[in-house]
Amino acid sequence: MEKDERKELLDWLKDYKEYKTLRNLKWELFEKLPNPPVTFYGESAIRLSLQQPKWRVPYAIQNKVLVEGATTGAFYRRDENPKQPYKPEETRDAAMACIEAGATAVHLHVRDVNTGMPSYEVEQYKKIVTPIRDKYGSKVFIDGCCVYGPNFEETMLPVKYQKFEMTPINATAVYCGEMLLAIPPQYLIMQTLYCEKYGVKPMIALYDTGDIDNARRWLIEPGIARKPIYWNVLPSIPGCSPMPNAKAMCESMLFFLNRILEMDPDPMILVSVAGRASSFFTALSVILGCHVRVGTEDTTYKYPHRDDPLEEASWAVGNAVDLVHDLGLEVASADDLRKAIGVEYPPKKVK
Repeated sequence: MEKDERKELLDWLKDYKEYKTLRNLKWELFEKLPNPPVTFYGESAIRLSLQQPKWRVPYAIQNKVLVEGATTGAFYRRDENPKQPYKPEETRDAAMACIEAGATAVHLHVRDVNTGMPSYEVEQYKKIVTPIRDKYGSKVFIDGCCVYGPNFEETMLPVKYQKFEMTPINATAVYCGEMLLAIPPQYLIMQTLYCEKYGVKPMIALYDTGDIDNARRWLIEPGIARKPIYWNVLPSIPGCSPMPNAKAMCESMLFFLNRILEMDPDPMILVSVAGRASSFFTALSVILGCHVRVGTEDTTYKYPHRDDPLEEASWAVGNAVDLVHDLGLEVASADDLRKAIGVEYPPKKVK
C-alpha cells in the first residue's frame, strides 16, 4: 500500500464517531509497518498435532453408537402416518426392515388392530419377537414397552416370559399430545424390581426435565436401579420437554445431559429422536456421545425445517447409520450393548 493511501485511510478513520476510543493506539506506526506485518519463526505457524489433540468423545461404547429402530409406539396413529403399523405382522416387517437398514436393536409396541390404541397382549408380542429371533438370533437386541395392561401382572407378562431384553421404566407424569402418561412412584419401583428378577434390564425413561429428579428420588438414590444405568431421553413430543427451534433443542438436550452427569459420571444414554427435531436431533445426539432410537414411533417428520413425512422407520435408521459412519464412528453391535449395560442373552431369571 502506498504511503499516501495509508494517510488517506488515517484521515477517514478520524471521521468515525468512536475514533476517540482508538486514539491511544500509536497510529503513526501504521505508516512504517512492513508488508505484510507478520513475522515467521520456524517452518510452521501452527503445529496442529501439538496444539489440537484429538477429542475424547464420551461414548459409553468406545467410538461406537447404537442405532435402534422404533416402528410403532403408542402415540401416532394412521391419520398422522397412513403407514403406521397396527397389526403384529406389520410391526414385525417394519422391525425387520430396520434391521436390514443397519439397526442392531429394535424397540417394540403392540396396538389394538382395529382401533390403533396401545395394547399389552403378550401373544401379539410373540408374533413379532419369535420370527425376529428365528431369523437374526442374538445379532439383534430386542426391547419393548410394558405400560398399558389392566393390572401390573398382565402388563409385565412380556418381561416374565422374557420376550424383551430391556424395557423402559417411565419416571414421569406428563401429557404426550392429548394422552396423559402418569406412572406412580410405587409402580415404577416395582417395575424395576420385577425386571431385575427376570434378568431384563430396566431403562430409565425421561420425557421432561422434572423426570430427572423423579428418577433420582425413587430409583437412583435408594439403589433400586442397579448400575450400570441405561438412560432414555425422550423430549420433543408435544407435551414433553419442548424443542421449537435449534437453539432450544441444544439447550434442552444439554440440560438433560448435564443433570444426568451429576448422578452418573459415565452414563449410557439412548436418545429417542422425537417430534419436529427429527434428523437434526439425531445429529446432535450422536455428536454429544449418545446413542439413538429413530423411527415412526416418535416422529412423523424427516426434517425439522420441511414437511417431508417419515412414513417408514427404516428410512430414519438408514439415515442415522450413514451419519454415524460420516462422523468416523461405528455402529455398535447387539453384543456391544449387552456388555455395556450388563445383560446376558438370553435373559436369565435371577431370583
